[in-house]
Amino acid sequence: MKKTFFLLFTILFIFHSTAYTSGTEISAWAQSEVEEAIHLGIVPDDMQNDYQNNITRAEFAKIAVMFVARHFDMNVDEVVEWYLSEHKDSDGNQLTFKDNTFTDIENSEYEYYIKCANSMYIVYGRGDGMFYPDDFITREEAATMLLRVYFCYGGGVKLGPKSEGVDAFYDVTEISSWADSAVRYMYQWDVMKGVSDVEFSPKSHYTKEQCYISFLRLDRVYSIR
Repeated sequence: MKKTFFLLFTILFIFHSTAYTSGTEISAWAQSEVEEAIHLGIVPDDMQNDYQNNITRAEFAKIAVMFVARHFDMNVDEVVEWYLSEHKDSDGNQLTFKDNTFTDIENSEYEYYIKCANSMYIVYGRGDGMFYPDDFITREEAATMLLRVYFCYGGGVKLGPKSEGVDAFYDVTEISSWADSAVRYMYQWDVMKGVSDVEFSPKSHYTKEQCYISFLRLDRVYSIR
């Protein structure tokens, strides 16, 4: 009886431990590139965990701003100041820091990064004064924001042709019109591929490890153009 109870307890403990740690480790297919991204300083220290979990809008804002800062060998404050001084809005006015755009980010640990990313036109709200910092990002949203990140440091570089290879995916018609160009550029540059040879899955969520790999590959794009 005691042996049976001990065996049952052990099985339950192992199951609980496995369930609790699910998603924390890097997937085998992503191991080498995620480790390279960490080594290069692309992944913030506080995001080196839960690699298989979906990344939030707030988390993406932080890694995006730090990525741009890294390219210019600046800290975040410096790169935002530089960006605002070098760019103007559509009316020709000098850009200013967007400090009060969103009403739902004051409790986010990444509040400042969200404001920075918004000021640099990397991330936007959803038209109601809300940013939804804890919402997960879809793959087509990721492609769009990655292209905006590219514009922050490589905007003067000719984009070149958009890939027609995306048309081979059976779900190409599911890609939103506002994301189509970005998806094609990310595919053309090998920054984002499909979830399989025949599916892009634009509406599915974007995991942390996928995000880190995408930024690593975007880093390579800059170096070859």
